[in-house]
Amino acid sequence: MNHIDNYTIEQIPEYRRKFIDYKIRQFFSTYFITKWPVDCVQLLDTIANSSELSLQVGTVSNVSSNFDAISIYNPESDDYQIILNRNKINYPFKESKDRRLNFTIAHELGHVILDHLSISDDVKTPNERYIEDLEANEFAGRLLMPQSILLGCNFYSLEAVADFFNVSVSALTTRIQVLRRLDLLNPKKSIICTQCGNTEKSTYSVYCMICGSKWQDNEDGVLRTYYKGIEVNGNSEAIACPICGDDSGCFLSSNCKSCGANIINTCSKEHNPHCDYHSPGNGRYCEICGSKTVFFKSSYIKPWYEEQPELVAEAIAQGDL
Repeated sequence: MNHIDNYTIEQIPEYRRKFIDYKIRQFFSTYFITKWPVDCVQLLDTIANSSELSLQVGTVSNVSSNFDAISIYNPESDDYQIILNRNKINYPFKESKDRRLNFTIAHELGHVILDHLSISDDVKTPNERYIEDLEANEFAGRLLMPQSILLGCNFYSLEAVADFFNVSVSALTTRIQVLRRLDLLNPKKSIICTQCGNTEKSTYSVYCMICGSKWQDNEDGVLRTYYKGIEVNGNSEAIACPICGDDSGCFLSSNCKSCGANIINTCSKEHNPHCDYHSPGNGRYCEICGSKTVFFKSSYIKPWYEEQPELVAEAIAQGDL
């Protein structure tokens, strides 16, 4: 069906917006979507191999260049088909125009998930079909660019953000317009680790304290991520022991008085035996020499690549889509 590049959210009735929100959250839960970007080519394969939805995917080539895709429901077999224009498939995505396919697939999935196909288009008015296309666009936008994730991004480059979300620049621009956040197009550039999305960096930092990668001259990460850790005081000493919960401190030692656990997040000195750098409570690596911190080496805190999907999922659960 048709993409609509410019629309306002008010064109979709409020009760339908709530329905889209409900269905997209259900969709995330059903297919365990906790990481971005979403690759809809891989997602189609996941759906086709699951028992949740009977879906087949096909392609055609002898069609108009205006045709992108169509979704079809067969009531006799109770299954769905998504037919794509083979001439517009360039995968894996390399350029902005190639990533249009990702939005196209998400749009057609919107028609399927929002139950647009159970009634034939022949008995719908032009306005009803138009609203359904708006709803499918809104579903695709929320699937590929959830508001709670998108608004936390570093928009140092529109192309870079579009590339991160696996969408075209046009799709990203439309999503920003729908959210009425054109201010995102003129932001102040942030220093963000390109590997883990960490934004915390001390003045003399050489290594990222979250993932341990070496800071480069220009760190242009897209997804800002604020990692959890152990609550500490100004001396990097845990307010309460991560092992036994004793909150009486360590006094002239680095160990808990009750259980002996190390409760000061210092450098483990793996790379430099003379380094005594104290890290914040969420620091996994020493910012000066790159060694693991005591908290990380003691498994008080998770590796960043295990925690990041959880943090993203929490943002989705607590934020707007």
